Amino acid sequence: MTAGQLLDLAVLTFKERNLSRAPDADRFFVDHGIGNTEDRPASPYERFVYYLELLQRLRASDPQKFASIHKGIPLYFLAWLAFDLHQFEAALHFLDASIDEDKRKDPAGWLANPGPQFLLLNAPVQAARRTVEMLASRVDLELNRLTGRYNITFTRADFLGRFAEPMLRAGTGGIVAAFYAFLLEFDDRAVEVELRSSPVLGSYQPLFLHLFKGGLLLETLLKQSLPALATSTLGAILQHQDFKARVGVTVQSIQEVPLATLCADALATTPESAFLATGRLRNTMGHNLIRDPLPKLPDDYITLVRQEINAFLYAVTKLYP
Repeated sequence: MTAGQLLDLAVLTFKERNLSRAPDADRFFVDHGIGNTEDRPASPYERFVYYLELLQRLRASDPQKFASIHKGIPLYFLAWLAFDLHQFEAALHFLDASIDEDKRKDPAGWLANPGPQFLLLNAPVQAARRTVEMLASRVDLELNRLTGRYNITFTRADFLGRFAEPMLRAGTGGIVAAFYAFLLEFDDRAVEVELRSSPVLGSYQPLFLHLFKGGLLLETLLKQSLPALATSTLGAILQHQDFKARVGVTVQSIQEVPLATLCADALATTPESAFLATGRLRNTMGHNLIRDPLPKLPDDYITLVRQEINAFLYAVTKLYP
């Protein structure tokens, strides 16, 4: 059967079958899905488009029924396929939607389902095992780098048990997902910038937006962890006594500075330098996409992103002891 014929059959079955029970809906999506490949990506774009069109056509055929049935399986596969396509933000959006479906289906036991366990890097329980193993290795790389830089022991088990799982239980797992997306996007941007000719004036939009996201990620973490400062700017938070007491660093003003100054100061290896660089990037990159390039590419970009990762993880170690 062609993809179009498979979709036609799915819509017909959807209209005829009672799918009010979650197991029946799961069976329907197993029968009418096309899944993904276990060992390596194979036709991920075609599979991704199939699942998108499947959900769109089901919704168009009966919006009320579509809204009520359990859709965890197709959303999970959309997330996995988006990872294969390196659409990391879309991947984590669909994964978050899958987790919401699991919460609706099983309010008491939702955390044990594959979606939440994906964010907890539990590969053995996943259909998407190869993707979760890749992500876990990527997180380990940054945690090991953090240990070497600051002499802090903070393992993957610490990251998951002290931070990721409490965030998921509190309904703020989006912070964990955003951190994962930031890491994976970093790897792609670093490759892309190496393929560009010598830096010239122009739009380095992917790099600048990624650096901006790193500052926003830290700001979100601090506002979530220090709720009394939830309405403050990042600059005000970094100057506040509560931040200094909890995180144990003192950060000077994060006002915008020339990129050359920002990059030079980011070469320092102290925790303070990580928060200073991240705060400056939050203020600098949010105003103009057409600006002088970073002085030394790709080295400066890599240094700045690693400082943003340093600031985020260092804050996690202090705020979630």
